[in-house]
Amino acid sequence: MIMATTTPSLSPDELRLFQQLVYTRIGVRLGDNKHALVQNRLRSRLRDRQLSSFSSYHQLLTEPAESEEMELCINALTTNETYFYRHPLHWHWLSQHWASFGPAPRVWSAACSSGEEPYTVAIELACRGITGGEIIGSDINSSVLDQAKRASYSPYAVQKVEPVTLKERFRSRVRFERHNLMSATGPARNCDLVLLRNVLIYFDRESKRKVLDNILQALKPGGLLIIGGAEALTDNRFDYEAPSIYRKR
Repeated sequence: MIMATTTPSLSPDELRLFQQLVYTRIGVRLGDNKHALVQNRLRSRLRDRQLSSFSSYHQLLTEPAESEEMELCINALTTNETYFYRHPLHWHWLSQHWASFGPAPRVWSAACSSGEEPYTVAIELACRGITGGEIIGSDINSSVLDQAKRASYSPYAVQKVEPVTLKERFRSRVRFERHNLMSATGPARNCDLVLLRNVLIYFDRESKRKVLDNILQALKPGGLLIIGGAEALTDNRFDYEAPSIYRKR
């Protein structure tokens, strides 16, 4: 279908189609207040595929042969904003506890976006002479993972990091993998620490429970989970350790 000369608008019914699609695929609820975001971010996909309506694009996504387009759609609709040493209170707390993880900690940044969070972990461990273990970064958005692997950042992202630190200490320590948090088969197991900050707020109760089930499978007994400062965790499978920091029972 050749695209019309006018820019298509997203109707309420079409918004509901994409709300259901995103929830089914990755467990995230897009509220009605995300109408402009969905419309603006998907218009470029309609242009690229020469489609005249959002409903036509949704129909295209249901075709089995369009798995790559589905990935591009999810990439467009997932929000990513981060920088090195974001949420300094968490890094201050960790600075006093890294040694407790031993000489070979396993750390999973479970929604790592463009990689600033796992690279911050790598810098922290390197500064303390901890050279063993594994650092894994994962995200559902393949586009930001590509950026993470390139490790090319804006001045805003690296404002709290010395250039020599960026160059010398972090890139070789992190492994990246695309992963859906709703999938029980994760990229990490037996972790000392899982970082899942500012993610649970996007899930409803059912999806949140499923995500936490999967995180529990990845954590070793006594392993730590750090969530966002504005998030709450009322799950009796975790013990409170510090603000937004919890320990697996």
